[in-house]
Amino acid sequence: MPDSREGGVRQFVPIIAAAAPTILVRLGGTYLRFLSERRRGVKAFSDALRESDVPPELAGRLTQAYHDAGSLRRFVGFGRK
Repeated sequence: MPDSREGGVRQFVPIIAAAAPTILVRLGGTYLRFLSERRRGVKAFSDALRESDVPPELAGRLTQAYHDAGSLRRFVGFGRK
């Protein structure tokens, strides 16, 4: 007698396969919007530091740290540590 759960899982495979492209496109769009907002935030942070007369070397290091803090690769563990 076959397990009824096995048939249930097989029914969802085509549904998941049909939804995968849509999910991937939406996820990709969300990621690109995140990158765009991150870039604008880093630029605003850098501009604010420069307007505050922070020394350029320190402003560069702080800006890089701010940029790295928003890195999804580092957040999920795929980037350099």
